[in-house]
Amino acid sequence: MKEELKRELNEINNKASHLDIPNVGNFVLEDIIDKATNLLSKVDLASSSSNDLEDFAQVYWIKARALNNLNRYEEAFNSYSKSYEIIKKCNGDFNLIELKSLYGLAWAAARLTRYEQSMPFCNKFIDLAIKRKCLFVFKDIYVVRGVCNKELGNSLKSQKDFHIANSDLAKLFEQNGREMEFNF
Repeated sequence: MKEELKRELNEINNKASHLDIPNVGNFVLEDIIDKATNLLSKVDLASSSSNDLEDFAQVYWIKARALNNLNRYEEAFNSYSKSYEIIKKCNGDFNLIELKSLYGLAWAAARLTRYEQSMPFCNKFIDLAIKRKCLFVFKDIYVVRGVCNKELGNSLKSQKDFHIANSDLAKLFEQNGREMEFNF
């Protein structure tokens, strides 16, 4: 990766810490989106190395989170999709960006009232989280899936999902996954 792109990537990663601040100003979010869009417009994904692709997937994910914070769910969904699409092309083992992107896709689709579209992302997230023992946000995805099931008229499945989300089992999963904690 060119030095200029590395500098821009580092700047975006540094600014990403602002995404966790409640009520961060819109100008900060817009700045993150602009910088991410600018960097991504300069790259050729087809000829990028696997390591660079992981970095670019992370940038798409950061951009999606900023868009989510601005309630721009359609754009966030598209950016999460791009992040997920890119990370699936990487030749490495499990990558947390894959899990983060699945969670974002499930959540954004649900916010857009695309409940049927959200369900496969929820299920894939749950399967992958269990397989990789990354269970620290386990209850959150069950809440998303519970809402989707409720809105789709599956009240029994919805009750089950909400029960799991509020159970000691979910708390146990979260506590056991803390060693790999990251922010969604």
